Amino acid sequence: MPSFRRSFALGVIALSLIAGQAVFAASTITGIATYRERISLPPAAVFEATLEDISRADAPATVLGRTRIESPGTPPIRFGIDFDPTAIEARHRYAVRARITLDGKLMFTTDTVKPVLGPEQVTQLELLLVRVGAARPAGSAASAAPSTGRFRGTYSYLADAGVFTDCASGRKLPVATEADNAALEAAYLKARATPGAPVLAVVDGRIEMRMPMEGPQRRPTWIVERFVEILPGSSCEALAGPAPLENTYWKLVNLRGAPVQLADKQREPHLILQPANRRVVGSGGCNRLVGGYTLDGERLAFSKMAGTMMACPQGVMELERAFLDTLPQVADWRIEGQQLELLDAQGTVLAVFESRYLK
Repeated sequence: MPSFRRSFALGVIALSLIAGQAVFAASTITGIATYRERISLPPAAVFEATLEDISRADAPATVLGRTRIESPGTPPIRFGIDFDPTAIEARHRYAVRARITLDGKLMFTTDTVKPVLGPEQVTQLELLLVRVGAARPAGSAASAAPSTGRFRGTYSYLADAGVFTDCASGRKLPVATEADNAALEAAYLKARATPGAPVLAVVDGRIEMRMPMEGPQRRPTWIVERFVEILPGSSCEALAGPAPLENTYWKLVNLRGAPVQLADKQREPHLILQPANRRVVGSGGCNRLVGGYTLDGERLAFSKMAGTMMACPQGVMELERAFLDTLPQVADWRIEGQQLELLDAQGTVLAVFESRYLK
């Protein structure tokens, strides 16, 4: 009988893998979260951890499970995230991230990807959160820098060589003349004040070992997979710490899992929350948007959103209407660095924004 049961179980796993679905004996991710600082959390602090599908690089992560602990006390913080095993795909990538907030403001957050599930069926982990705005120990910047993802940093080009310095880690590396480097270089040449002057840029890319133009050994090099934008007039110092929810220009970059693609000369869809009168202003990409909002800690709700009635090109109007239809469904929000996510009551990410500084 034991042999039959084992054979039957292996058969179920094989069929599930053929179907693309992973099989997990557990349906809960358990973990311990802590941080290095020897400080106690205020009673009003809130700990939150999410299980996310991070398979798609061009879309926000899909939240598959969430836990929230009010007044978590002194670390270590023990937590569990329930999830539906039938929703796990064998070829997808999953990770857990966590944060601690106080009155809606970020105190601590994870800054590295913590993979879970996968072929090893990882369902237990330890998280080390970092304090927002805290300086990194000397000499740790290079090792702490992620090797792939979206980077904001200063780019300069002189003597046929491009150099990119990541704002978050301070890592300064040459840029390979491949992939989307030509687009970055062209935008820089238009925006620079003087030859060789650094300009803030946003790129999607990775770090790989490449042979330099001069020298016998490979060295770490930025590979620009996609040029995102140049931000003239801004600096790494302006990006230090998380952007505030209110009085920040939030540019819409992803709506319901789809990247926002702008037509030529189209306005940026964006929002600005004005706390003086709890008023929302912005643009849907064509018409001006106005409305109201209420904010209670991590709870956020938009109301009476409306736009002007200008005629818009085909495609632009559809995006604007979808944007307006999404805002009344917002119930929650979170900010990590310069990115804002608006979520519904079930924790699903509805829209993703990136901060821009008001001029």
